Amino acid sequence: MKKKIRNWLIGALACAILGSVVGFGYSFAEGLVKKTVNTVKTTINKVETPAINAEDKDQSDDTKAIMLMDQASQDTVNIIKAVKPSVVCITSKANVQSWFYGTQEAQYSGSGVIFYEDNEKVYIVTNNSVISGATNVLVSVSESELINASLVGKNASNDLAVISVLKSDLKEQGINSVTVAKLGDSSTTQAGETVIAIGNALGEGNIATKGIVSSTSKKLNTNIGTLEMMQTDAAINPGNDGGALVNSDGYVIGINTTKVSNTTVEGIGYAIPSNIVKTVVEGIMQTGETPTLGVKVTTITEDMAKQYGLPGAGVYISEVTLGGSANSAGLREGDVITAYNGSPVFSADGLVETLRKSKIGDTVTLTVYRDGKSSDVPVTLKKATGF
Repeated sequence: MKKKIRNWLIGALACAILGSVVGFGYSFAEGLVKKTVNTVKTTINKVETPAINAEDKDQSDDTKAIMLMDQASQDTVNIIKAVKPSVVCITSKANVQSWFYGTQEAQYSGSGVIFYEDNEKVYIVTNNSVISGATNVLVSVSESELINASLVGKNASNDLAVISVLKSDLKEQGINSVTVAKLGDSSTTQAGETVIAIGNALGEGNIATKGIVSSTSKKLNTNIGTLEMMQTDAAINPGNDGGALVNSDGYVIGINTTKVSNTTVEGIGYAIPSNIVKTVVEGIMQTGETPTLGVKVTTITEDMAKQYGLPGAGVYISEVTLGGSANSAGLREGDVITAYNGSPVFSADGLVETLRKSKIGDTVTLTVYRDGKSSDVPVTLKKATGF
């Protein structure tokens, strides 16, 4: 009996001790868990607070960037609105004589920039190539109906010309005032500067494109000689020539003139720097009309000479304007001009420079190669037929 009681007491004591241990373990574990949870919470709080602040900062920076982008877009919109009314759409028509097709009327689209006005007229600068040889040039100002324009003068060697429209004709179209563009200082332009090209692209009205100045000075060989140009990646398409290249301050820093069209080339367009434009336009406004041969010519290369049996030096006449100086003297497409008043002609550029020294009404002697023979042809210089 005593043995049973002793065994019971031992068992009870063991249970009590075990229960105490278990209880202590549970309490200890519970406290440890609570402490761990609190520690984790504290750690999380310490980590999350900076993370949230950083996120808020990032979001703030993004918001600022969006705001800046919107402002930049708004600035572009404002520039286009301010300058676009000074850019006109030009339609030129010319009677072109072809050896195979005879006389045909051709129509071209281009652009121009209003740079001056007086009491009677509005004056527009454009590329000479836009209006050269035209019998009729029509201008649309601020989307008006087409208005007849008159030639003031041109400088073929720099591919620039000045035309004018009467204010009375503008008023008949409901246009009582015009916007005169601000010509900027192209010498301060830097590569990488943002620019906007505005012009009558594809003859569909004034369209704006945006890009940067790729180079502030490039020498470009053309069929009229070597021109000093500004290069841009702003899209310049047919009809844009003669339009405005505008900087971020709304100043015209160039007159768009051409682009490189090649399947291997993208984003190369050219504009005549505004400082050259100012000098040439001033000269045109002072001297007025200049003589013209009324032809389009191409410098003969060594390959051309070999392939077509042409003289090794001279210029090839690719088009003749009906009623122009050359046409009246009997010159035609396919002729080669090798000399001007006895001085050899080596390039289209050289011919233009020599022609500039003559005056309207002068009779000059051109040495012309045709059908394997050379002959001297007297040509009386006229002002451009129409243009």
